[in-house]
Amino acid sequence: MKNGANGAEVQNNGDLVIYKGHKYRYNENITSVLFMGVDRENISSDEKTLKDHGAGQADTMFLAAYDSSSDKVSLISIPRDTMADVKTYDEKGKYIGTKKTQLCLAYAYGDGREKSCENTVDAVSKELYGIPIDSYVSINLSAISILNDAIGGVNVQVIGDLTDADPDLKEGANITLLGDQAETYVRTREHEPLDANLERMKRQQQYMTAFIQKTLRAVRDDITLPLDLLNLVSDNTVTDISASELTYLGTEALGVSFVSDDIHSIECKIEEGKTGYAEYYPDETKLFELILDVFYTQAD
Repeated sequence: MKNGANGAEVQNNGDLVIYKGHKYRYNENITSVLFMGVDRENISSDEKTLKDHGAGQADTMFLAAYDSSSDKVSLISIPRDTMADVKTYDEKGKYIGTKKTQLCLAYAYGDGREKSCENTVDAVSKELYGIPIDSYVSINLSAISILNDAIGGVNVQVIGDLTDADPDLKEGANITLLGDQAETYVRTREHEPLDANLERMKRQQQYMTAFIQKTLRAVRDDITLPLDLLNLVSDNTVTDISASELTYLGTEALGVSFVSDDIHSIECKIEEGKTGYAEYYPDETKLFELILDVFYTQAD
């Protein structure tokens, strides 16, 4: 964690934080995983694919924190347009320097696989006050329908009017998303308003809550389900989590409960950048306190 952030005193490389007269210790029982939804047709390190289509962008990002001491999972929803310090590289992969730009572009400065994931992990960690991120999973967003249908579909009450994209997705309708509907639901957004991504993020958070709840119930009957799901989308997924680690997490998930309050949003000020794209600037105090709440325990 950054020293001096929001007037906090940081000791022992972030293990101890003194903030507003209270002491906080880093929770060593937490395992964190960054989940990235990538917005291109397929994830490949093939040079021609990257030249024609680029490495892609991390269009959706969730940082999951699992606390083994309490069997609690917390998700932090990270806006793709958050302005962050991103490491940049030239076409030959040579490091150029850092650039203040949208967080989603950290993935683009890579190979579309491990290097892209690692660059995004680095940028997210720095944006979240240097909090450690243990592992990552990136998945092509077009593969969402495969995961969705593998658990029998996901039920939602539609947020917003998406009938232009799918006539069944009427605002307020209660529907079990199947097939391409799942991808449509989590990806569709208006392009004009600067805050257009906020409503889409609400849908993503709603969908993730329902997906996780249904998956956790299913894991209690079959602890190999997480590995089975990953195998289903292996051609569209990049991760540094091994099969044995995933099976272990599946076992740990047997006691986990998850509700909508376990998903946290980052409050931001939204501005229009010089290029006309939205720029999200987090409320630093609220973000700092969110990190303390999720990753630390009060020690006094």
